[in-house]
Amino acid sequence: MLQIDDHRVNAIGFRLITANAPFCNERRPATGLLLADMATYRDPGAIRAAMGLKGDFAVQAVAPGSPAAEAGIVAGAELFTIDGTPPGALASFTPGGTGRLNALHERIESAVEGAGEVRLRLTDRTSALRGVTACHVHFELTTDGKGAQAGDGLVLVSRAMLSETRTDDEAAFVMAHETAHIVLGHQARRKAFGKARAVMLETEREADRIAVWLMTNAGYDPNVGPGFLRRYGAKGLASLFPGPYHDRAGVRATMVGGEIAAMRAATAGENSLKDWRVALRPRLLDRNIFR
Repeated sequence: MLQIDDHRVNAIGFRLITANAPFCNERRPATGLLLADMATYRDPGAIRAAMGLKGDFAVQAVAPGSPAAEAGIVAGAELFTIDGTPPGALASFTPGGTGRLNALHERIESAVEGAGEVRLRLTDRTSALRGVTACHVHFELTTDGKGAQAGDGLVLVSRAMLSETRTDDEAAFVMAHETAHIVLGHQARRKAFGKARAVMLETEREADRIAVWLMTNAGYDPNVGPGFLRRYGAKGLASLFPGPYHDRAGVRATMVGGEIAAMRAATAGENSLKDWRVALRPRLLDRNIFR
């Protein structure tokens, strides 16, 4: 089940960051490859034996339609070297942490960005892996917590949060909201104002609104957003979106519905994409929805 959830997050995330790349300020090559590090598990030896691995690193998931998929890389393949060097020698090791794994993903992207490709020696092949332009955002599934959060270019999605979504469209809404925090630079804005409540509310509202555009460009249905917010608002939205920095679920649903209408009315550009930056221009809002 963990590998299935990883595949889901990886696939949705890849679509979000590649489709919206033309409008992001910070871009990097994305490969669609998600690795697994046995050292992050409670019993590395048992997992290693179950997967038939000699070392610590394997392919956890490959996003459909990604360069990794086109290179013939498949989930379960063991990773032996990256450009001739064992992966364990390329990043520092902290028991139980994901730092080494995140560093390897960054190393692969940097190699692709610099040389145009990176060569991976796997169980049954040596693959030349290339990339496609994407927003510089990474995604990670975690077994901790109940919600989702974003910071330092990383979107963390808990398995509990993922299980609350009925469809990939709903999962895309949650992940697009967190992606919006990163591509809009919300972390820096919040720090600059000392995490003032007014600023926190402003950035949460922006993330709800821009999520609509991000997921639409990636081919997901934004109409699930209002229903998702109302459905879980009724059972206590704080369990999914912790903290005193969000409007009531009904308020958020109404705002997202209005943003969908505005997005639908916007003129599409190249490849039928809609530039979500236009939604950030000052405009009059119906303040009644915030009462």
